[in-house]
This record gives sequence, structure tokens and C-alpha cells, in this order.
Amino acid sequence: MEEEAREILSNAIVQETPRERLSVAQSIRKDLADAGLKGFDLPLYNRAPMREPPDFSGPEFGTYDDEDEE
Repeated sequence: MEEEAREILSNAIVQETPRERLSVAQSIRKDLADAGLKGFDLPLYNRAPMREPPDFSGPEFGTYDDEDEE
């Protein structure tokens, strides 16, 4: 039984052919294609324009310049 376990493990470790290195996305696509699934496209949504960043330069925000004036 020990010899059989060793043989199974050694066969599992041996690579039959070297596989090319794929990114995660490519690997998933390949696995899905091998399973017969073609995948799907997600709809693209229009994004709203970016808003203006907040202005923190006023005296109510206590800038460093205000400390020098005192």
C-alpha cells in the first residue's frame, strides 16, 4: 500500500508538459473555455463627470499661515 501511495504521489508531481504562464484572468478564461462556457460581457455605464475638489484654504480651516499672523 505504501508503494502504491508513493507511485500516485510521484505521478501527480511530474508535469506532463510545461504550461505557459498566464495571468489570473487568462487562466480563468481558459478554464471556462475548457468547460464549454463562453462568458459574457458586462454593460458599460456612463460615468458622471468628476466634481470639483473641496477648497480647504479658508481661515475657518486653520491653515498654518494663520498661526504666523498672531
